Amino acid sequence: MAAHLVATLLFGLPMAGCGERDGSDRIILIVADTLRRDFLSPYGSEVPTPNLQRLADEGSVFENAISSFHQTTMSMSSLFTGRTPSLETGDRSTTLPWTSRGWCGLARLAESPDDTCVPRGLDTLAEDLKRAGYETLGIQSNWFIFQPYGYEQGFDTWIEVGERERPTGRQNRAELARLRTGRRVNQRVAEALQKRESDRFFLYVHYIDSHDYTIRSDLKSYEDGVRYLDRVVGELLQELRENALLENAVVIFTSDHGESFAKEDDHPLPAMPKHFGNPSFDSVLKIPLIISPPQAGDTTRLVRSQDMYSLIREIAGLPPSAPADIASDEVFLAEQYFQTYRRGRWKSTWPRNNGRMALFDLYEDPGEKRNVADAHPDIVQQHQDRIAELTQSLSTSVSEDELDAALTQDEEDRLRALGYLD
Repeated sequence: MAAHLVATLLFGLPMAGCGERDGSDRIILIVADTLRRDFLSPYGSEVPTPNLQRLADEGSVFENAISSFHQTTMSMSSLFTGRTPSLETGDRSTTLPWTSRGWCGLARLAESPDDTCVPRGLDTLAEDLKRAGYETLGIQSNWFIFQPYGYEQGFDTWIEVGERERPTGRQNRAELARLRTGRRVNQRVAEALQKRESDRFFLYVHYIDSHDYTIRSDLKSYEDGVRYLDRVVGELLQELRENALLENAVVIFTSDHGESFAKEDDHPLPAMPKHFGNPSFDSVLKIPLIISPPQAGDTTRLVRSQDMYSLIREIAGLPPSAPADIASDEVFLAEQYFQTYRRGRWKSTWPRNNGRMALFDLYEDPGEKRNVADAHPDIVQQHQDRIAELTQSLSTSVSEDELDAALTQDEEDRLRALGYLD
């Protein structure tokens, strides 16, 4: 980000919010796609991430932040609305198809068949903050949440980095990934800030560098992607710091989900590779959450993606929202082939084909290596009963034709751009 672009922003703009309104003048939400927290130095990693370490030193590091789902579409819809994403249909053996009709996880809340993936009738975080007097700026680089799926609701400015231009011929994935690097994201942030109309703003920035480690030619490993991410986050924060845009601001740094590696595959139930879950072990669910300056109290409590909606509302001076859909101490993932449930120390995974389930004691076995279902039939029954309730309460009624729906060309393009289709 060029310093002169940001430096010109500070003059002639009213400092709305200083002494006039509750909440911080500026709220900056940084989401790092596919980022495991155990690769960051604030969480004990030997991977050097000095910029995030500095942010942590100046803020609060949350120890029990959990993604609401192992895919961006679901976790970000959850963060933006405070709702629990779900693929349930009411029949635990059948889920919604993985298309844009259901991949936000909020189809049960749609008001009509042509509603957006994030339903128009839901209040989103950006809409809440806009009503509270914040200018809302969104700069993001994940094609899954580009328009027209509804993630842009409430943003005064919505910028999609690496716009989905349809070239003649076929671009390879590395070429597409070069369109959405963190440095390009920072350039677009600078443009958005240059054009903003207020110093009271909500800025959402979504980087995808730690996701693209298998696609970009300049990244040789996941660790390389994490190092690059740390650099571009540092560059963004340094420019904002030098130009006083971090004064009376709160920075929230988090991720949409984690990543799994082959070396971790010795679980009682085999999971799909990378961050495809099924079932979702904690390597794809544990995410970083750093808030600077310190906010939001107890850093040991469970914070799920949907809880960040309420947390950011509070930072803005708005009343917190009550937990929706499930209790505040529950985690439920309505995956395509599994149902995964956690409450307290116990976590269970249930195959939809009625195959072998597993129960883990996360206090004694944080690596989820030992199935202790036979030793705790009472816990197994409690989880089974609760999952049966959630299968109904989080369900969407669909027709047989909808269940057989094929991916559209646009959906295939988005999957291919992110490396999910050859």
